[in-house]
Amino acid sequence: MEDIITFTGVVMIVFGILQIILFFKIWGMTNNVSKIKGKLEENLNDDAILLKAQLFALDGDKQQSFNLYKESFHKSIIELFNKTISEFGDKDNLDYKERNEYYKSEYKKVVKYYIKRVEKLGIKLDTEKFDSYEKIHSLICESI
Repeated sequence: MEDIITFTGVVMIVFGILQIILFFKIWGMTNNVSKIKGKLEENLNDDAILLKAQLFALDGDKQQSFNLYKESFHKSIIELFNKTISEFGDKDNLDYKERNEYYKSEYKKVVKYYIKRVEKLGIKLDTEKFDSYEKIHSLICESI
């Protein structure tokens, strides 16, 4: 009977120590969550940028609205470029023609989306600068 009491006591002490360790581990993880949350709030995603652009347009600040639309447009072009590279590679391989056609077809969709919004501001968005894979590749990869 005394062995059972000793065993139970040892188990309770071990569980007590493990609970204290677990408490501090969870406390440390909450600090990590705070850091992650802070980083996420710093970076405006595209939806938030578009929302801010629309708010500036409603307030009549066309230039600020245009700047935000332009920033979002550039981010979309970079995402398209990276997506094209991940699908076809960035070397001149067998998919060279297919890669360019893919980029142009997706680029037209992006341009259509942003032109529809920016033309209401009365400011022209420069879309010819990024209209081919070669142009965007030379701007991004050769400027590094």
